[in-house]
Amino acid sequence: MFGQPFGSNYTDLQNHYMQQLQAMQQAQQAQQKTQPILDEINREVGSLSLDEQKVLAQMPEYQMAKQTYEAGFMSFLGTKFS
Repeated sequence: MFGQPFGSNYTDLQNHYMQQLQAMQQAQQAQQKTQPILDEINREVGSLSLDEQKVLAQMPEYQMAKQTYEAGFMSFLGTKFS
């Protein structure tokens, strides 16, 4: 009757906690991998002249990348603050 005072709920809680911890660690690792890429992109775009930046902004590839980034960012904000 009292063999497992916490029952399987305690084990389930531990497993759930470990899964959350692993997910957070994976997210941190992914963020660390992407940060240097973003820094490199910022440096490269920053080194372009104003005219070069305007031409780049009009390219279809740039427009698609910008829309994808903005949609992802808005989705992140929506889930973060909802």
